[in-house]
Amino acid sequence: MKDKDKQRKQTAQIGEAGVHFVVSELCRKGWIALPTTRNTRGVDVIVMRPDSLDFRALEVKSSHKPVKFWPVGAGWMPSSNFIFIFVRPQKKAEGSPFEAFVVSSKRVHKERTKPQGRWPGSWHVPKDDRALHVLLNNWNSIWQ
Repeated sequence: MKDKDKQRKQTAQIGEAGVHFVVSELCRKGWIALPTTRNTRGVDVIVMRPDSLDFRALEVKSSHKPVKFWPVGAGWMPSSNFIFIFVRPQKKAEGSPFEAFVVSSKRVHKERTKPQGRWPGSWHVPKDDRALHVLLNNWNSIWQ
């Protein structure tokens, strides 16, 4: 297998792992979480409360290493029903548990960097520890 093909496969696998991590965490909280098919643009998970028809569409961005930013592109509109979940391993060690940053699409839209050439805009992890911990594994913020 060529290096580029191998890298593409690893990227797809880490993306799927991130989606299943998010679904698992949401189900553990007692919510209904369903991964979408891979060809659903911008929506990776649909989550609902079991006692209502209130739902959220989640886009999961995953990395195989503890990065400080994720590309987010520009083909989406901010909405209170659209949430980004940024997933990365806690440490560089292989098999390190994931951590997730739960961020509203409105905040991502406001904070993302401008696209430069072929590189899409990106969302960066806050440098301030307090701001970072507000977003870290804050699953309940999905409903705010």
